[in-house]
Amino acid sequence: MTEKKTQEPLIYTTQDTLGNKTGSWRYMRPVFETKAAPCAAICPAGNPIVSFITFAKEGDFDSALRMIKQENPLPSVCGRVCPHPCTSACNRYTYDGSVAINEIERFCGDFAEQAGPEIPERAGATGKKIAVVGAGPAGLSCAYQAALMGHEVTILEASNRAGGLLTQAIPAYRLPAGVVRRDLCFIDILNIILLTGKTITASDIEKMAADYDAVAVACGAHKSYRLGIEGEELAGVVPGLEFLRKMSGRAAPAPGAKTVVIGGGNTAMDAARAALRLGAEVTVLYRRTRAEMPAFPGEILEAEEEGIEFRFLSAPVKIETSGKTKKVICREMELGSDDDSGRPRPVPVEGSEFELDADTVITAIGETVALDAPFFSPNENRRQISNAWGRTTNDRIFICGDAGPNDRTVAHAVGSGKRAAIAIDAQLSGKDFEAVKQRITLGGGAVSAAIYRSGAEAPAKVVAPQAVNFAYFMRTARLEAATTAPDERIKGFGEIGATAAEDAVRAEAARCFTCGVCTECGNCFMFCPDMSIITEPRNGVPATDTDYCKGCGICARECPRGIIEMEEENK
Repeated sequence: MTEKKTQEPLIYTTQDTLGNKTGSWRYMRPVFETKAAPCAAICPAGNPIVSFITFAKEGDFDSALRMIKQENPLPSVCGRVCPHPCTSACNRYTYDGSVAINEIERFCGDFAEQAGPEIPERAGATGKKIAVVGAGPAGLSCAYQAALMGHEVTILEASNRAGGLLTQAIPAYRLPAGVVRRDLCFIDILNIILLTGKTITASDIEKMAADYDAVAVACGAHKSYRLGIEGEELAGVVPGLEFLRKMSGRAAPAPGAKTVVIGGGNTAMDAARAALRLGAEVTVLYRRTRAEMPAFPGEILEAEEEGIEFRFLSAPVKIETSGKTKKVICREMELGSDDDSGRPRPVPVEGSEFELDADTVITAIGETVALDAPFFSPNENRRQISNAWGRTTNDRIFICGDAGPNDRTVAHAVGSGKRAAIAIDAQLSGKDFEAVKQRITLGGGAVSAAIYRSGAEAPAKVVAPQAVNFAYFMRTARLEAATTAPDERIKGFGEIGATAAEDAVRAEAARCFTCGVCTECGNCFMFCPDMSIITEPRNGVPATDTDYCKGCGICARECPRGIIEMEEENK
């Protein structure tokens, strides 16, 4: 006879689940917070990358361009010449390739050619007068932002046109003049006064500080460093910027059959590739290895594809005249311990001399500021006296762009000019500058002029790759930039790339993870076992009903975009 089993007692409640406030069990709680995407936080120009890509994905390029123009007046320019560090920071980088942010920006900028200019609304007139010395990308950015803030702006430019290196140093195959002119339409629209042919000295700046409420010095670095070797003064030995300026002024120099370019930066690459297009056989001398070259990697690769010869670990020691040509006496180098720049120091190899014949020698080992003023010279003092926001010991004088302690790219110049404009406005309006900096800086990196003008607050945290749930994203091919074949592009100075088609741009924009921004995907609501998610966004993000949230963390694990973090509950 089998033993009869007794039924275990049932556990049940006489009330509904609303009365069982499981939130009392919680020791961790989810925190919903909009964050900065890493691409936006690192962008030198401070572009609102997630916002404009979201509009581009929807095909709303008017709004996408409007978002960019809040921060950057030169989208077509930057879309072409920026080294786009944002793509290296993209959280999709290690998944299936970063989003081609620069290609999307380029399309949005070029879209204005058909749609017309898109300029943010200007604030009411403040009655303050701002002078900007220099019409390069930093000065233009500073003038643009200061004008949007309602100030009366005058730009004083030494040459006969605005643009600085955009029109004087970057060859047309990389940046056509028409592209620059289109981006500079804001000068007239914002009633900015542009005075060309105005050479400004250091003493002039001091005087201007008495006549204007603020002076932003964006004179750029146009004075080439000397090699310091015998024969540097010979005819046919030309600084790289001078060579490029002559070419941009429609007086293309004749480099002859052979050209030697000395240097490894972007000026060296531009000069070398320009000389090649003018018919020369080009050799680049660089005293370190390719790994230490400061030029953009893409520029080096394209120069190699075009047939330019590189002689690494080589440095000139003397230039001589040899009949109708010149002879560059060189010496091989080897790398020693690191120098002050953090790169290996090149050390001469005894008995390793060799010679190169050249009709033209182009020197491009770097540039410095031509102005001689206490806050510019020496270089070390300039970095101490002018900070990243352009402020100097004179509370009416600000410095931006290559004249200050900034990386020398167009995008960095745009960001530097914007920071200077904000610093000027904050000072003129009596704002707490330290509080302003903290409020408008995304994740400790880029700065937002739109947030400054609106009074909002930038996200303080950046979405790390491990916070993204890759399970919710399909692998898709990355949009690659269209480039003309090397044997075709060396035939002239026509632009070597092409703006992508609209459907390709929209598809690329759809690859964006939209890091740090709630897209109302509903994952947190669907996966919550207690249905404690309040789906109506508060400050752009959902929230939780703390009476019932147990703090299990499922919502944080299933959030595709990293806006939810689990924090210890304070009870």
